Amino acid sequence: EAVVNPSAPLGPHTQPFVQPAASRRSSVVFNYPDREEVELHLRWPERWKVDARPSGRMVTNVAGGLAAELELKDGEHSLVYKRRLDLPHRELATSQDYEAARSLFGELEKTDAQTIVLVH
Repeated sequence: EAVVNPSAPLGPHTQPFVQPAASRRSSVVFNYPDREEVELHLRWPERWKVDARPSGRMVTNVAGGLAAELELKDGEHSLVYKRRLDLPHRELATSQDYEAARSLFGELEKTDAQTIVLVH
């Protein structure tokens, strides 16, 4: 059995926004808007098979977007996993923006926790 975390080396991420919105007194300011992309190409020997794989996910809200997809090529014994996180705004000024970021990073945490399992 082989277990692969497809979000590496950039992940897996954990929820950075643990404080409730009601407790915040200032906005969240990032150094810059950001885009993070991971693309994993994986091949395996003929007698191996995929036993578990990440599910796709697409989330878009005020804070940004998350897209994760997996393309399995059974005949070629390979797959391609892609994950992209977009944070287009430098500042999250309102409590609604902050809650959107908490939601987005919560989905990112769930997505990054998924693994690919190959068995012989």
